[in-house]
Amino acid sequence: PIDISASSKQPAILWDAVEVNNGLILFAENQQYLMTTDSDLLTQETTKLNSIAYYQYSRTCQPVSMGTTVGFVDNTGSNFRFFEMSNIQREGEPTLIEQSKPVSKLTTDNIFHIADSRESSIMFFASSDDADRRTIWGYRYFQQGAQRALSSWFKYQMPGRVMYHCIMRDVYYCVIRYLTNGNGAALGNKLLRWDIKTNDDTEVITVNDRPYLVYLDNKVDIAAGDLTYSRATDETTFTIPNTIFTNAGHDLHAYVSATGDRFGSTAEISVDGTTGTLEGDWTGSEIHIGYLFRSDITVPQFYVTKEISSGSFRADSRASLIIHRMFVETGPIGSIDFTLERLGKPDYTEKLEANLSNMVIANAPTLAPFSRTYLPAYERNTSLTLKLSSEHPSPFALYSITWEGDYSNKYYKNV
Repeated sequence: PIDISASSKQPAILWDAVEVNNGLILFAENQQYLMTTDSDLLTQETTKLNSIAYYQYSRTCQPVSMGTTVGFVDNTGSNFRFFEMSNIQREGEPTLIEQSKPVSKLTTDNIFHIADSRESSIMFFASSDDADRRTIWGYRYFQQGAQRALSSWFKYQMPGRVMYHCIMRDVYYCVIRYLTNGNGAALGNKLLRWDIKTNDDTEVITVNDRPYLVYLDNKVDIAAGDLTYSRATDETTFTIPNTIFTNAGHDLHAYVSATGDRFGSTAEISVDGTTGTLEGDWTGSEIHIGYLFRSDITVPQFYVTKEISSGSFRADSRASLIIHRMFVETGPIGSIDFTLERLGKPDYTEKLEANLSNMVIANAPTLAPFSRTYLPAYERNTSLTLKLSSEHPSPFALYSITWEGDYSNKYYKNV
């Protein structure tokens, strides 16, 4: 046994620890310590406890190891802060960065659990606040040597309240509590899974020997033998499994990923108790049913940027920039809506479907591995906002956006 105490000017009750190559990082609510030894043996006499940082730490959320760094959460204030600690040494102070700074005014508070995957370089933050219990904040990063090449934030709106979540072997598991119509009495808890990385049993739809993911929340399969077609009403009926809550405030949709007459078809399901109804004949192939969810991306404002030093850029926010047109490069795509919000003018919305010329195959969904879309704009960059949204079981992946236009620095001299 080792009996050692942490000295501090403030109460230093130790709540958690993370092992690193230099020793053991101990976390108090207002301070961090590093427990090490200079000897070959860790004993009562050789153990050293040094203070390495003075940062707020939330004891309700355990710190996590990010491979070569350590991350922890501070819940003080109306928005949580996520800190990343690196260069942890026995002598000297570590390097600490607030990675949540870009979204510091958008996040919630009361983070109670972190689900992380060092191999996939992704983290999810769940809140215990009833108002934000359905929101999962995600942090995606990519380390390239000593440089952080990617550091981005996003959020998911889950179909119910998040009770617990974790990541194991590139699979995200989440326990969801469903409520009647989204905010009433509790219906029950469900364990959901999401494959962060595509594996052998990930549900895909194959077109032209290319796999495409199926995007449906709470997806379950209905076998072809469980579908009943009525010629009198021209409707197909089936029994909805008890793994799907029909009164949780989410619309149910059907999608066919197997080859056949309905290959790639999707439609909304009419629900009557535990019976689901689809218009037309859907027999002959297995269907997937689940909640249809919406994906939204708001593109930041465009500016002309110049590199002022290695890895450092400056945006010319005082210049005159007129955006003539934009080119949107996407990856696997099925259906997507583009919306241009222009100051003082009505919004312009255009739907893009992967219906490529001379490449439409009969009885097959219109999916494309990539697409390049031209969008006219002719607006000042400060008066233009581009939004992309998708609400379809088919995929949508944004790669890049480029623009063309007129630029003038107004002949100003910067000092």
